Amino acid sequence: MKIKMLTGVAGTDFVLNKGDVTDRYEIPDARRLIEAGLAELVIDPEGDELAKLRAEHMMLRNRHAKIVAALAAATRPVPDGRA
Repeated sequence: MKIKMLTGVAGTDFVLNKGDVTDRYEIPDARRLIEAGLAELVIDPEGDELAKLRAEHMMLRNRHAKIVAALAAATRPVPDGRA
């Protein structure tokens, strides 16, 4: 999975600068970086339709998760149990 770094990252044997495109991460690790806002998915314009649909699905799922989290944070239970 190709991702574009939105921030710099360094390890013991690599350095990735902001703007670098890489495929060094396995899918679960790349997803975690994307969800943390440290990277964004790179869609190959010549790639197959299934890959594009998967990428779009992942972006929509992340957007949905952020909305649900914001709603959960904004919603407070009624203290006496009445609505």
